[in-house]
Order: sequence, then structure tokens, then C-alpha cells
Amino acid sequence: MMKAPYAHNLDYDSRQLIEQLMLTPNDKRTPLNQIFFDVAVGFNKRTEYRMLWFRFDIRKLYFLRHGDPREELLFSSFSYVTLEDNNSRIKLIVTDFVENPKTYIIITQSQSDTLLIFQLLRGISTRPTMLFFEQDFYQDYVNKKRTVACKKRGQTAWARRDMIIFNGLFVLYGETGRIPLTMCPMCDKVNIIRHPRNVLEITTSIRRILLHFDSDIDMNDTYECLLSCDQYVRQPIMFPVKDFFTGKLGDLHQSCREVCIKNMLYPEECFDNFPVLCEILRAVTKKRCVTVGDRKTTKKEEEELTRRPPPPPQVPLQEDDLGQYCIKDDPKKYYSNFVSVGKGGFGEVFKATRKEDGAAVALKVLRHSVDERYAKIGCEVARMKLWDHPNLIKTIGCFLYDHKVYIGMEFCSGGTLKSMLKPRNQGLSFSEIAYILKQSLQGIAYIHQTGFIHRDIKTANILMDDRCCVKVIDFGLVVRKSSQPQNRAGSKSYMAPEVIKQIPYDEKVDIWSIGCVAQELLESQPPYKEHGVIKGMFKTAAFGAQYLRDETKATEPFVDFVNKCFAYDPRDRPSCDELLTHKFLQYAQQSNYMRRCYEIP
Repeated sequence: MMKAPYAHNLDYDSRQLIEQLMLTPNDKRTPLNQIFFDVAVGFNKRTEYRMLWFRFDIRKLYFLRHGDPREELLFSSFSYVTLEDNNSRIKLIVTDFVENPKTYIIITQSQSDTLLIFQLLRGISTRPTMLFFEQDFYQDYVNKKRTVACKKRGQTAWARRDMIIFNGLFVLYGETGRIPLTMCPMCDKVNIIRHPRNVLEITTSIRRILLHFDSDIDMNDTYECLLSCDQYVRQPIMFPVKDFFTGKLGDLHQSCREVCIKNMLYPEECFDNFPVLCEILRAVTKKRCVTVGDRKTTKKEEEELTRRPPPPPQVPLQEDDLGQYCIKDDPKKYYSNFVSVGKGGFGEVFKATRKEDGAAVALKVLRHSVDERYAKIGCEVARMKLWDHPNLIKTIGCFLYDHKVYIGMEFCSGGTLKSMLKPRNQGLSFSEIAYILKQSLQGIAYIHQTGFIHRDIKTANILMDDRCCVKVIDFGLVVRKSSQPQNRAGSKSYMAPEVIKQIPYDEKVDIWSIGCVAQELLESQPPYKEHGVIKGMFKTAAFGAQYLRDETKATEPFVDFVNKCFAYDPRDRPSCDELLTHKFLQYAQQSNYMRRCYEIP
């Protein structure tokens, strides 16, 4: 028996190839499509061997065992990644739609593997669509040095394997040869022992591998080849800050720092996007200033997004005067059988019966008194009264009574899209999605053509009546484009980046929201739902959309439709009219909703 601790002795050709790889010009770099790592993974109290398979083309991570997927994680579910135990293992926290965390502890075979996996997981959890390149990860594969047949000892028997030795690791494949079954980086933790009967024993920090070769020559040649391999040594990743007490993050108010930590934000992303962070912290904590101390540079950066030119003065318009649309009388004289069907920040909606003809109506009772928001309520009622489009809700009466405003509307028995999705816990078919989006866009296009922005497009504000006709509702946040809005308005999960950052915006914010609606109709939840509202707002403002969580479940036209809506720069987003010509909306012709809409008189 001959034992050889691993020795650094990488051959000259491999070193040259690595150097050439590292000098690849930026415009010649190749996006990373997939990569494998052989590790041990801690699941609660048990630890098992797994092959990590990163699939960047479909944004999924598979945990393989004997080549078969045992667990499957969407990149979008990665919530937090840290190094633990003196940087020897990786802690990955993933979350689901109800924000239930699940923890995986990943133990690698080498320090370089640890750094590579950490770099990937940390980057993906920061931005699921982050792009990686082969030139940064394939240093150990530049030189294919030897291929040899062997047998690997399993728990009960020897199994045939094809062994491929690269300059930095060796890989064992089964009969298919597509997915590696075993990988071993050739680092200083590896010991190699030659046994009689052509057996090679290779021991790493997490496993022991026994290989049997057909001849003594094959074993010795493999042994010598392995001694000439050396895994590329990675340098530790350096972040601009190490925690929330470093640099300008140390100037955050303690309560704001706690918000960041509780929502599992990374110090480095908060440091790099400090003005955005301050904007969101002000929104959620209601503080005018979220930093303390006298550091001028920090104060200047915090105020970066707050220094905005004032919007042009608005002259009240006669058409928005509430008084001309309201009957000053008790609505109970006209309606009966009040049943609450929904509540929100606006107030409460009741289903009621019109005494005149027994027809069902919806009666919206606004939370704010008319004295508090006369002009805003007048604008909302005016829109419902003046706009005339089949995909926009219409008012059938408005009452002013006891300082409260009651808005009567046509009753839509189909309910909101949000209520349709909730019991299903899954999305709709593509034909139904296309139909709903097409009708919604028709209504929103009308709003834009009249010079307004809706600002609160979401599944809870889109109804369906008994004829399956889609109705966009809730004009409480509608604003004229000419007012050059820049205040934060709408529902947080559906806000465009420019709305969150409170920089001047236009009607393209509604396009972003339609993208969120489209994603929710397929996946049953809006973007970033699994990470919470605060983290979702930060990610949206700093990096943009989450995009579809699992594109393998979507058609190519749908993916393209959503991606166009989620263009970070609003100038790159299409208009409603342009989206209405998108090929995905052709699916609407197959919709049962459309057939019912035209069949019922």
C-alpha cells in the first residue's frame, strides 16, 4: 500500500490555459449555463451527499442523488446566504409564498468550492437573474488530461464508471455520461492511497472513494495524473461593508437597522443602494430622517432621492367638483339588504338591492369624510361618471350623507381576480390570462388616452361580471399625467421602481403593474411575495423585477409579454396599444371566458 498526500504540482500547460481563460475580453465572455458541485447537505438533523446542479437557463438549483433530483429549488426562493463555522460551510435560507423559511447547510470538499458556491448563492439571492460567466468558474476544467474506465465501490457492489480527469478535479460519470455522479476537487485536503489489486482510495474532507481499475497500468497512470492536478485557489470575497454597523450603514437609526436585519437584506446591497434604502425605510418607519449623526456625506446621500422639483400647481377643474354628481340623501332610502363584500384602505364595499327594481348593486362607502378629501373624492367620482368604456366600472349613483360619500356601482358577481385565485392556490390557463389581460389593457388604454394614470392596477382592482366581462375599478388614486406625479401611490407589491423611489413618472407605471398582474395570474402570487413587502420594494427599486419564478411553466410569448412590462427604464416599456398587439394576447381567442361573454345576451 502506497499513500500520497496531495501535492501542488499543476502542469505547465494547465497553468497557461488558466491564464488565457482569465484574460478573455469582456465581449468574448460566455454566460454560465450550468455547473455542478459534489457536497454534503444538512437537512434539519440529517446530512446526506448531494450533487448541486445549478441551471442558470431555467433559474433552478437541483439537489441530485445518484443522478436523480431529490430536491428542486427556484432561484427566486433564495432568501439569505451566509458563511459559517470559520467560512467552512454555507447556510442557505429559502422561503415560500407564506414566508416559511427552510434552512440548508452545505458542506463542501474544499475552500475553493465553498467560495464558488457562496458566490453563486449570494449573487442569486441578491438578484435571481444575475448573470455569471464561465471564465470566472471554469478554471478547473481548462485541460482534460485523462479519460479512463473504472469501477466505484458503492454500499453493496462495484458500479461501472467513466473517469475524466481535468486539471483541477476528476469526475465520475455513469452510463449516460450527462450528469456527474461523483466529483472530487484536487485540493490539499485530498489523500490518495494505492492498494493491491488495482484499487485506488481517495479521501476528501467529506467522503471516501474506492476505485478499481482494469489493470495495474491504468491505476498507476491515473495515480500519476491525479498528482499533477491542482484545484484553482480562490481568493475570499471582499464586500464593501461587513455588517450594518460599518461605514454609512452605521449611521442608520437603530430601528431602521433592525428593519434591514429582520427582512434579511445584505449589508453590501444596502450600502450600494443607500439612497433607495433610505427612501424605503422612510416609507415603512414613517420617519423623516432615518440616519443619525453629523456625517455630511451620509446625509447628502440620504437626501439624494428627496431633492425633487415641486410638481406644477394644480388648478381645480369644474368637472371634478363632487357636488354636481351627488344626491344629498340617505342611500338606505334607495337600497336595502346590505351585505359587506370587501374592506380596504378606501373603506368598505357592500352588496345591496336597489329598491326600485330589485337589481343587485355594489355600494362603496369611503372611509374618509367628504370634508377631508373633497377634491380627491370628486376626481374619483368624476372619472366613473364621465368615462365610458366597457372595461371600466360605471357609477349608478352617488350619495352624500352625514359627511360620508356612498358610491353606487354595477355589481360584478364574478368577484376580483384576487378572490378568483385565492381558493385555487394556482394560476389560470394561458387563454384565460390572455383574455383578462387584453380586456384590462383595453380599459387602461382608454384611461391613458384621456390623459390619466390609474396608479393602482392590481388583481384586487380588476373584477369580472356575470357575463365574464372584465372591469377595472377603484379610481381613488387616478391622477392626470399633466400633474407630473412623483409621490408614492398604489399597492407596494405592484409598484414600479420609479414610484417606489418617488421620482417623476408617467403612465408607464401602469404597464409595470400589468406585468405584476400577469405574473400573479400564472403563479398565484405577485412578485417577491415570498420575501415580504419591504424586501420586495427594495429589490424592485434597486434591481428591478423578480421576473417569472419558473419560466419552464410558461409559454415563450407569455415570458416575452411579462419581460416587456418589466423593463426597468419606463422608456423601454411598451404602451397599452403596443401590448394589445402582442402575440400572447392571441391566446384570448381560445378562452372560455370570451365564449361566455359573447354567448350570454
